[in-house]
Amino acid sequence: MRGGGRGESTERQEKRDSLAEERTGLAAERTYAAWMRTGLAGLAAGVGAPRLLGAETQPIIVNLIATLLLSFSLFCFGAAVWREISAAREFKSAREPRIPVWLLILLSTTLSLIALAAAFLLWL
Repeated sequence: MRGGGRGESTERQEKRDSLAEERTGLAAERTYAAWMRTGLAGLAAGVGAPRLLGAETQPIIVNLIATLLLSFSLFCFGAAVWREISAAREFKSAREPRIPVWLLILLSTTLSLIALAAAFLLWL
């Protein structure tokens, strides 16, 4: 029989489950990268908004827009770590080497501190 029939061996089923788990773990890492990329775009837009909108718009409006973009980047950095940690707990048995969680937390925390510093300097 082909593809998951009753006659399929246990070893083959375990191999397929193992590969599916590895694919899911790699997909979780790609999702982390997508959240971080989106957060970096929000950070860049928040830092660049005052330069881009400064001459045509009220300063308070510019600061609010930039703060909103920087807040969005903070959300993305936090969501990236949260999703990756929850995925790492779920797939501890995967044989595929994963990026260490402490490194992901360090990167997200550093970028979050940069976004907070940019927001603080924006309002000075």
